[in-house]
Amino acid sequence: MRRGGPFIPPALLRAGQQGLLALAFAVSGVFPVNFVRMWLQGKRPSPIKLVLLATSISFWWYCNNIVASVLVGIALFEVFHDVQYLSLVWIYNRKRVESDSSIGGFMRFVFRRSGALVGVYIGLILAYGGLSLSKSYVGIDASNVFSPGW
Repeated sequence: MRRGGPFIPPALLRAGQQGLLALAFAVSGVFPVNFVRMWLQGKRPSPIKLVLLATSISFWWYCNNIVASVLVGIALFEVFHDVQYLSLVWIYNRKRVESDSSIGGFMRFVFRRSGALVGVYIGLILAYGGLSLSKSYVGIDASNVFSPGW
């Protein structure tokens, strides 16, 4: 009984790796060219984006090359990435609350200028993440809670 897909020759896999590496180098070469072009046109990118790019790539490299355990490296990078993402969401929503008067209610409360509300935001994130843990202990399938069921 045969299982799996057809045999893939190692030479084909190696050629695919080399092709993807060449594509990565090409994109990496185009990025600085586009960066300089946009800079000369007066469309300067946010320095925060550049810092995030540099720190993300650096920390990814650290987690994959310096950390001894692959599992610990993946966990470290995932936590790092989550903190970056949730920080960007906080900054984005803070600016929305300050600039858009149509936002009201709960969003205006949570994302107003207050250090204590950062703790509320983190608590809401942890509570949301805990929902998946609690459903496994209760034994309820919550995957279709929000679907209308028709």
